[in-house]
Amino acid sequence: MNKFCNSEMSELVKRAAMDAGFDLAGIAPAADSQELQSFPNWIAAGHAGEMKYLESRDDQGELKRASLARVAHWARSVVVCAINYNTDLPYSTEHHDPSRGWISRYAWSHEDYHEAVLRRLKQVEAALREAIVDSQTELITRSYVDTGPVVERVFAKYAGVGWIGKNTCIINQKKGSWLFL
Repeated sequence: MNKFCNSEMSELVKRAAMDAGFDLAGIAPAADSQELQSFPNWIAAGHAGEMKYLESRDDQGELKRASLARVAHWARSVVVCAINYNTDLPYSTEHHDPSRGWISRYAWSHEDYHEAVLRRLKQVEAALREAIVDSQTELITRSYVDTGPVVERVFAKYAGVGWIGKNTCIINQKKGSWLFL
């Protein structure tokens, strides 16, 4: 029997995420949502541009990102964690050279954000594994930072991290829209 009820597991996930340095966290059902239905048409219209990974297909020729069930049939829930990468003092504005381009805020760190966020996600996984070690709960995990077969913002919406804005980014009323998911 599972020793965790949904609210206890949700609190465990949020606590593990905050301990790992995330600003926001939530759990969404792994079910395909209405937003994913438009993804194949969006790809077919050429909106992926140079981001060819968005067009990745499974052995049956279906878009992987159009359905989590296609690539992770075992998944029951999706844990979404977010870090705000906005800063109070944008250093590129202090001594901006008009002859040079601006550097996007997400690239200001000394470490690639994929690695920084993935390291924190692995901490969350470890905390969850430690918490359920004596239970009957089976835990299968995969961590992704822009690399997995999921449309992160859709799951972030259903996890309560924020809403999807017109700019297609997740927006959180308190943290804004500059979020790594």
